[in-house]
Amino acid sequence: PIKSSAASDVYKRQIIKLRMTMETENYLQIMTSSLEKKKKILQDIVDYNVEQERIVTSGEFDGDKFQKNMENKAECIDMLNALDEGFQSVYDRVKADVEMYKQNYKADIQRLQQLIKEVSALSATIQAQESRNKLQIERKFRELKQETKTAKRSVSMANKYYQNMSRVSSEPQFMDHKK
Repeated sequence: PIKSSAASDVYKRQIIKLRMTMETENYLQIMTSSLEKKKKILQDIVDYNVEQERIVTSGEFDGDKFQKNMENKAECIDMLNALDEGFQSVYDRVKADVEMYKQNYKADIQRLQQLIKEVSALSATIQAQESRNKLQIERKFRELKQETKTAKRSVSMANKYYQNMSRVSSEPQFMDHKK
């Protein structure tokens, strides 16, 4: 009976360890999937930044396209924030087990590290694009503001001209009124 009880305890511990391993592997897969989604969303933002640059540098500024582009990027950022929160939550669940049994999860860890490098590279690309686009947008808005001032000035001058012309009598100015 003593041997049987010890064997049973060993078996129970093995079952618990197996369950923990399977659970950790599932969580690592979730983390991998999350990073792959994040990578795709970041690539979408890179593409939106390229489109934004075209919108701003084209001859005729299309405010509606620019607005839609900004809304699309905002949606991507919201999705990234949700993924980041979920990733951190899952990581907190498996951190201790992964650190304790690194060798068991070596391939998963390497895949996660590779995805993190790719995500980091995309993030750096986005930061550079955003800096360039910000300067171009500020320049474009200054140009548009100047054009608006010029247009307002032209309208104001035209209005003054028409006001002055309406005050002028319709009679000839140099007619002799003697009889």
